[in-house]
Amino acid sequence: MQRVRLFPRAWHFIGHDGLVKDPGQVHPFTLLDDPLLLARDAAGLHAISNVCTHRGTIVVESPYRASHLRCRYHGRKFALDGRFESMPEFEGAANFQRRRPGARRWTVCERGLEPPMSVRRPRIPLPLP
Repeated sequence: MQRVRLFPRAWHFIGHDGLVKDPGQVHPFTLLDDPLLLARDAAGLHAISNVCTHRGTIVVESPYRASHLRCRYHGRKFALDGRFESMPEFEGAANFQRRRPGARRWTVCERGLEPPMSVRRPRIPLPLP
């Protein structure tokens, strides 16, 4: 009961800011049995689902540097903020839905060496230092 009602709305410590300090760094992890991914691009830090929206394949197995994310199953491509970008061999497909859903996003808050992350938008705001 607590896991379903309390934990998803709470802030969770996920690591220090060195995990994805520079743009292009990605770092997979698991929180509450959900495969997630920290990624940093020029716009900032993002926490997204690490599961492809097409077939549910894990997108990133280990930390690395990337300009985008690509699923190994069919090659679906995502931006580092989770936005869907493309799917190979579907450019000319008739009636292919171009506006595909991207990866689910979570709220991230960086506070020095402790960026806690919420798996849902918390009802109680994170206290400021």
